[in-house]
Amino acid sequence: MTAPDERRWHYRVEYPERAMPVVDTRDGPARMLDVSEAGLRYELPIGAPPPEADEEFTAVLRFHDARKVEVRVVITRVSGRRVSARIVAPGIPLNVMFAEQRWLMRHYPLRFRAAG
Repeated sequence: MTAPDERRWHYRVEYPERAMPVVDTRDGPARMLDVSEAGLRYELPIGAPPPEADEEFTAVLRFHDARKVEVRVVITRVSGRRVSARIVAPGIPLNVMFAEQRWLMRHYPLRFRAAG
């Protein structure tokens, strides 16, 4: 069961360390930690200055099926090298999110095994 503080409005895809796709940010390519239709978290490239909260820029998300999605993001939080950003509507198409989930299920099936 999901804890009350972990409920989300959008499905989030979390990536294992070896499978993190790339997001092209204002500071260059960065590893995408997780993504939803309306937000993402990424790791700043080494040496890149952290963005300011409320900073807005265009980013390109490069997914595993070679699909690229250009989005407008607004920085919501920076914690060390981890950056959280809200994706401005229309966001990431749901079919892209499902394709990523399918890719992860094929390549990392143990992550989706039922607890029990």
